[in-house]
Amino acid sequence: MKGEIKAYILVLVLDLLILLSHGVFARKTQDFFYSAISAVDRTVGGLSSMFYSLEDDWRAVAQARYVLKGEKELRKEILRLRLENMRLRQEIHRCSLERSFPLSSVFYARTVFLNPRNVNLNFSVEAGWGQGIKEGMAVVDEKGNAVGKIIPPVSYSRSWVKPITSPMSAIGVKVRGQYGVARGRGENLLVLDYLYPTSGVKEGDEVFTSGLDGIFPPGIPVGRVERVRKTSGIFLTVEVKPYFSVDTLEFVGIIRKW
Repeated sequence: MKGEIKAYILVLVLDLLILLSHGVFARKTQDFFYSAISAVDRTVGGLSSMFYSLEDDWRAVAQARYVLKGEKELRKEILRLRLENMRLRQEIHRCSLERSFPLSSVFYARTVFLNPRNVNLNFSVEAGWGQGIKEGMAVVDEKGNAVGKIIPPVSYSRSWVKPITSPMSAIGVKVRGQYGVARGRGENLLVLDYLYPTSGVKEGDEVFTSGLDGIFPPGIPVGRVERVRKTSGIFLTVEVKPYFSVDTLEFVGIIRKW
C-alpha cells in the first residue's frame, strides 16, 4: 500500500514537471513568435517611413526643378521686356526729336475711293473744311509716315489726297544730314534728286521730310533707301521705298497746323 502511494505521488510529481516544462516551452515559443512579429513590424515600419521620406524628398526636388524652370523663363521674359522697353524709349526719343507738330493738331479721317492696285490714284477722305481741312495740308498714315497732301476740291465733309508716289508729287526730304527732293515715279517708289556722291547715302538709310517744301513739317518718316546708283551726271540716283502702304491705309491723319 505504501509502495502504491509512493508510486502515485511519483507519477503526480512527474506530471507536474511535465506540465511545468510544457508551460515554460509554450511561453518561450510565444515569446519567440512575439519577438519575431515585433521585429518584422519594426522593419516594415522603418521601410514605410523611409519610403514616405524618399517620396517627400522626390516631391521637393521636383518642385524645386519646376520653380527653377519658371525662374529661368521669368528671367528671359524680364530680359525681353527690358530690351523692348529700351527700344520703345529710343523710339519715343527719336519721335520727340523729329516730330515738330502737336499731335492735337492732327485730324484722323477714314479713306474712301481708295484703289490699292494704283498707288498713284488720288483718293478721298471723310473730312473737309467743316473739320478745318484746307488745300495743301500734309497727310500721314496711322503710324505717322508721310502719305501725301490735300488737293482740291475740298467740300464740307470730304477732300482729296495726292500720294507722294504720284508722278506729279514732290516733297523736301533729308537723309544723312543731306537735303534733297523726293519725286513720285508712278509706282511704289520715290526718286531722290540733288544728292551728291559725296553725301555718303547708302542702302538702308532712313529718309525724313525736311520741312523746306512748306507742306510737311520736318522729321516725318518718308521711307528707306532701297537702291543707290551713280550716273554720268553730278548727282546720284537714289530710290526710296515709302513706309506707307495703300493696302492697310484705312485711316489717315491730316496735319492742320505745325
